[in-house]
Amino acid sequence: MISYCIASYRPTYSTLLVQDLIRKTTAPFEILIWLNTDDERYEKFLEEQRSQGAPVRIVGKTRENIGMQAYPLLFAESQYDLIAQIDAQSIKDHVDDLTALVVQADADIKKRKAEQAIEIENLQQTLRAAKAALD
Repeated sequence: MISYCIASYRPTYSTLLVQDLIRKTTAPFEILIWLNTDDERYEKFLEEQRSQGAPVRIVGKTRENIGMQAYPLLFAESQYDLIAQIDAQSIKDHVDDLTALVVQADADIKKRKAEQAIEIENLQQTLRAAKAALD
């Protein structure tokens, strides 16, 4: 049984994190969130998750980022003995890493296509030369 405690400052990354936790956690769990920002879309997303049966609860909200000060407040509300403190920054870093990998893979594909185009042209020139030699 796990209590995930999230101090949420970047709604985009926190949304990815919450979706991942809901999808991948198989043990009984709860997701406790402290909102360090004012974002209606994110709050609506959290409410939708809750209405679909996900154990998501907003413990508190401040318009300014109180950072690590949110965690003792989240811990006090936890229902389970196993508590996981999660920082959405790590999710942002992971997404940034994946983005860099995709960009590099795209560049590698373009490079390989260009190399193959050169190889095809060289083969066609060789073929034309051989054909001309036979004529």
